[in-house]
Amino acid sequence: MNRKLICVDIPEAMRERLFALRQPTEPASYGRRLKNMYSETLSREGSVTKALKMERLLAIAQNLFAEISRISNMPNGGVTAFNLFLDLKLDILAPRSSHLSDAQPLHARTHEKLLAMLENPSTLHSPTGFSVAAACRRTKERMRNIHCFREQQHDNVCLYNILLPTLDLLQRHAYFEVQANVRLAVRDRLPAELTFLVFENTLDVEDIDREPRVIVRATDTSADAMRKGMVMEKCLAPCQHDCRRLGKPRNNNRGGIDFCYVLGPKYKECLPMIPKSITSYQELLDMEFTAWAR
Repeated sequence: MNRKLICVDIPEAMRERLFALRQPTEPASYGRRLKNMYSETLSREGSVTKALKMERLLAIAQNLFAEISRISNMPNGGVTAFNLFLDLKLDILAPRSSHLSDAQPLHARTHEKLLAMLENPSTLHSPTGFSVAAACRRTKERMRNIHCFREQQHDNVCLYNILLPTLDLLQRHAYFEVQANVRLAVRDRLPAELTFLVFENTLDVEDIDREPRVIVRATDTSADAMRKGMVMEKCLAPCQHDCRRLGKPRNNNRGGIDFCYVLGPKYKECLPMIPKSITSYQELLDMEFTAWAR
């Protein structure tokens, strides 16, 4: 099996016949080989074309997406697939996408894969081997290094905004990953107040925000909006460009192409802070929904 299996010149039907002859069975080993394949392929494509054309990048990325999905369906393939999906999003699409609106659908599909893996019932209730805190740090580092630009003056598409929903997902899970590890280490040896202090200090060390949520439901506190019961999505970590400062957002499509989040003190979070009693990602989702439905 060589790098040609993820090249755009191999038809999908032929690729599937090749895999049928010798199906990969060990996810970690195949994941390493896949990483070598795409590293070599992207290097050769770039050296041949000088600037990797967007259509070929997306075609290669689509093939990678299919192979990572194959790994995710293998027994014990979850951790390898999780890390490769993150590679695809942060290391392949993010630095090479010259036309963000073209890459956004694949960004969204990759985000949905990460979401499904992290919200799988077996993930929510037992250790999985995912290092979500490390994944969160990788995402934040990529976002910190972004030189923001928008493709069109009238929209809000930028790489920072494309990565916002994924940062929100990862940081929420990382928050409870750290909390679970602290509880496991401390057990009942410390009072609750000291345990929570240890937890907060560990969050700081792990570069996880003490308020892990990035996108939250919020209400417009202006009198007219309160009468209409308007609920919007507020961004707690906005990009520096000012497109979100429109007087009124065009829509509330989370992760959508317009990224019309609201921000500022005018918009009050439905759940202003995470109660200390919350111990899981699912509990937080349930409490946010209850606060929103009131």
